[in-house]
Amino acid sequence: MKTIAIIPARAGSQGLPGKNYKNFMGKPLVQHTMEQALGVFELQDIVVSTNCEEVLSIAKKCGWTDVTPRPEEIAMSNTTMREVLLYEIQKYEANFGVKVDRVVLLQPTSPLRREEDIKGAMGRMNEADVDMVMTVYPCKQNPYSVVMEYNEEGLLKKVKSHLFTTRQSTPPVFCINGAVYVINVLSLLKDDLSNFNKVVGYEMPENRSIDIDTDWDWYMAEKAAEYIKFA
Repeated sequence: MKTIAIIPARAGSQGLPGKNYKNFMGKPLVQHTMEQALGVFELQDIVVSTNCEEVLSIAKKCGWTDVTPRPEEIAMSNTTMREVLLYEIQKYEANFGVKVDRVVLLQPTSPLRREEDIKGAMGRMNEADVDMVMTVYPCKQNPYSVVMEYNEEGLLKKVKSHLFTTRQSTPPVFCINGAVYVINVLSLLKDDLSNFNKVVGYEMPENRSIDIDTDWDWYMAEKAAEYIKFA
């Protein structure tokens, strides 16, 4: 069972320009994910997928010697994650002559994950016959009680209707935090991640579940890092 990790870090972020190489708690943001991956995988089994010269330079400083830029045609703002993953999987298989069974997607925007989270999600995949394991955290914004949307008449209605009489009696719900995805490659070949039917979660605490996409996210991640004594 061959498993590789892929770290996607393209240039041109629209929400927070240059975030992948911006300094976060003493290091470029993407370097935290590189180091976490190196604590779980051999270097040759970690793919840094980027078209960014700054990220390429950081990768080389961390030990990668043969990182090549991702082609621009799969580094566009409308490029799907599936396209990136399949390109890198096929490239890895051609370079090393092996078949990849699973891929672990590690996004640089989740710097507060730990090696134990990666290992835990991979272990969860070993326990279940599923398309994907994703990291999640308990969500306080429960759709049974506080999450609303406008209906066709322009009126706010709860996203999920129910007969529960108290907040405590509603089912627990979970938010995706984007930190770790363990994906069955056969499932990926058939369909997009968003269409997978057999998905389970690996739970992480809320204070390590910040996905950085805006200045506010960055501020909150720094405060969370200080709170959990992140190093």
